[in-house]
This record gives sequence, C-alpha cells and structure tokens, in this order.
Amino acid sequence: TSNTSSSSSSSSFTKQEGLSVELDISFHKVFDIDVTRSVVDLVVWVRQEWHDPRLAWNPDDYGGLQRAWFWVGQGSGPGGETSEIWTPDLELWNMEESLSTSLTDAHAIVDPDGTVFWSRPGHIKPVCKFSGLDDFPFDSLQCTMEIGSWSYSGQYVRPVRANGVGYSLADSETAGEAFAEYTLVDLSTEDHVYPPFPGSPDDDWPVVFYHVIFARAWEPYVRGYLILQIVLNLAAFCCFWLPPHIGERMGLAITAMLAAVASELVVSANLPAASDVTWFAKFSIVSLLYAASTLFESAAVIYFYYHTGDDLIPGWYKGMVKRVCGGGKDDDDDHNDNSEDESTEERLDPDSDLLVKQNGKPTSSMLQEGNGSKNVSFSGIEADNGNHDNGSVKSRDMEFVGDEMKSSSASMKFQRQLSKSASTRKGIKAVLGRDADDYKNPKEMENNIRWQSVARRIDSFARVVFPASYGIFLAIALTGSVPSS
Repeated sequence: TSNTSSSSSSSSFTKQEGLSVELDISFHKVFDIDVTRSVVDLVVWVRQEWHDPRLAWNPDDYGGLQRAWFWVGQGSGPGGETSEIWTPDLELWNMEESLSTSLTDAHAIVDPDGTVFWSRPGHIKPVCKFSGLDDFPFDSLQCTMEIGSWSYSGQYVRPVRANGVGYSLADSETAGEAFAEYTLVDLSTEDHVYPPFPGSPDDDWPVVFYHVIFARAWEPYVRGYLILQIVLNLAAFCCFWLPPHIGERMGLAITAMLAAVASELVVSANLPAASDVTWFAKFSIVSLLYAASTLFESAAVIYFYYHTGDDLIPGWYKGMVKRVCGGGKDDDDDHNDNSEDESTEERLDPDSDLLVKQNGKPTSSMLQEGNGSKNVSFSGIEADNGNHDNGSVKSRDMEFVGDEMKSSSASMKFQRQLSKSASTRKGIKAVLGRDADDYKNPKEMENNIRWQSVARRIDSFARVVFPASYGIFLAIALTGSVPSS
C-alpha cells in the first residue's frame, strides 16, 4: 500500500515558463540496495510526455495517419544519426549511473497534435543519503531521488509530475518482491525549484523529488545473529557453576566472547564504516561486555582458588619496598627463617601416606589426643615440592567441600573433619581439594582456605547479578524495537 503526499515550492519571482515535461515513473522491483555504498538499484519504467508543435500533422494529409514512431538512441535525441527527433535531457541528479545508459533505448510515439510519449524500461540507480539506518536491523530506509534537466533551466524545460502524482506501482505478474531483503513500502513526490545562480538571475532550476521508503526483512538477522548472541551469553553464564579447577571453564568463556566478536564483524561488513552507531552495534557492544566480564570473572575466581599468599600485594612490590625502606635487613631475617623451616621440614611419605619428618620419623605434633578428639597442628603439614605427581594438581573446588565454611561454627566443623583426615595425603586432598604437597608450608594451606572462600563468594554473586542484569538489558533493548509484523 502506498501513501501519496505532494507539495510544491514556488519561486519568489515570476519568470518565463519553459516546455513542461510530464514525468511518471512506474516502479517494478527493488533490485538491490548497497548500504555500504549508499546506492539503490530499482527496476522501473521511465515515462515522459511533452508537446512538440514541430511534429504535428494533419491526418487527412497523410492518409488518416493517427500515430508515428520515431527512434531515439543513446538516451536522448539531440538529432543526427542516432535519434530521429529531439527529446528533453532529464537526468537523475544524484546518480550512480546516468539514465542514458541504465535505461533501454526505445521509440517515441507521436500523436497528430504533436504530443510525444516516450517510455523506456531499465534501471534507475541513485546515490542516497539514507535515513533510518540507525535502527538496523529493524530499520526502514528512505532515499530521495532528484530528477531534472541537466542542460536547460526552467526557462526552457520544466519537469512536472504527471497527473499531479508522478509515479505508479507496476501491477504486472513479475512486479514486486519475493524472498527479498528489501521491499518498497511507501512513495511520495515533491516539486522543487532551485533559485537562480548569481551569474544567471533569470534561470531557475526546477526538479522533481521522489521520496522512496524501503522496509528491511529483519527476521534473518534475529535468527542468525541476535538469538545466537543471546544463547552464547547465557551459555557463558554457565561458567559460574563450573568448578574453578575445570579447564573447560575458561574455554567456555573465551568461546562466548569470540563468538560475539565474530558476529559483530560479519554484520559490520554489511554496514558503512561510519561514526553513527546503529541499534545492532549497541546490542553487540553490551553483549561483548557481558562475555568479556564472564571471562574476567572466571580468571579472578581461578586466581583466588589457587592463591596461597597472605594478601594480594605482588611480590615484586614487597621486594621493592624492602629494598627502599628496609635496606636489606629483612632479607637476612627471611633467610634465617627459611633455614629454620628447612631444618624442621616435614613431608608426606609416598609409600605409607603418613606425615613423617625428613629423617623418616613420624611426626609427633601432627595428631594430638586431647579430650577424646584429634586436633590438627598445622606446623606439621609441610610438604616437599618434589612429591608432586608429575606436576599436576587434581583437586576439587572448595565450594564442593560444602557451604559449611560460611559461618564460624561451620569452620570449626571443617577443622574437625580436617583433623580426622589430615594424617594421610588422601585425607588432606579429600578435605581441602588439593594434595598436601601443593603447599610450601602450613601457612599457605590456611591462606588458601581463606582465598577459596573469596572465590566462592564471587561466583555466588555472579550467578545472580549477571543473568538478572542481562535479562533486564534484553527487555529494555527489544521492547519497542522489534516490529509487530
């Protein structure tokens, strides 16, 4: 259905009126729209009609001849060998290709009173200043075509709209679109007159504006890009439920982010490289931020899960502070402390799984009987780095130790469980989720318990905040953007 609107702008001065050329364009099909080049290709019939008294004749003088055909070649009829009569040189002013080459040469039909009707099929290819592209892919593009005489001012040739409309929609069986990305949904025309140039004050320049509106088929973009990004982001949120020591956690987060980047690159190839930001670009940026945040969250959780330090201050910074402020005295103290630790080092016997001294004697401080229960002395749980099983750490997430660590009473329960199991390597791994010889000293074991609790809190926070905020974003972004039909 087409909606016709017409308006006229008149000049502030009255000049000699040139030959009126009635212009009518019959639109058949949207052949192509290249948004990146701002070019539209339409299949049309361009019809012109004017009165040339030089071609009038009396039918009685020519045996009742009521109509004559004259060939017009090379797009216009300046005379000579290619054309048999004169024709006006109406041209598409904002052209990507001239009408003389994009339209087919054809005969002009002349009536006895000198009325000339000239119709040519072909393509019309304007360079458009698109509007509405910021709503991509739910956009409706508007392109304005400007047609007027290129050589003659309004004193000689004046294009006007045929029947006050200047266009029609073809109703043939082959007209229209099927399985096309764009459809023509609206047309309007407008007469416009450009004022004279300073060097020629008597010559105005009349043109006819054609405002054409195209609707884009948005469903393929929703199926192929939007839904895919949403599903991948939701899949990335599953990282929050995966144990930190599972390597696939980082792989899933990286895959979701790369998929968001690939989707943005594919769609951007179909859009002009402009500073304007489209709806899809905003959606892609937010989706990419969520995917990147999921990746960073997973990296932070894994870092805290394996961290054994007292704090998060880098070692190089501590060393620099010691050098600047301590003058190297602390380094000597640390060396003495390390020597004392090495003299009392304990390890796990790989054969018996019992904690023993370096000299092979069982530790006496590891398990202490008191009030009928076993208590753990963490000073007896130092491990030898040489007892790693091929350097690999097979552990389970501390969250999977249980949520009992969330309160002080749960912490005491954990300590009792550790007391019962800490006499063997397998027991310590079952409780802490890591081997005893993953730690250099008992202090690292205590620190790691605290940092794993931090990692659990981060995951618990992300499980709620990320999906909820993303759902709110989708509701805001899609409400009012997706057309109802």
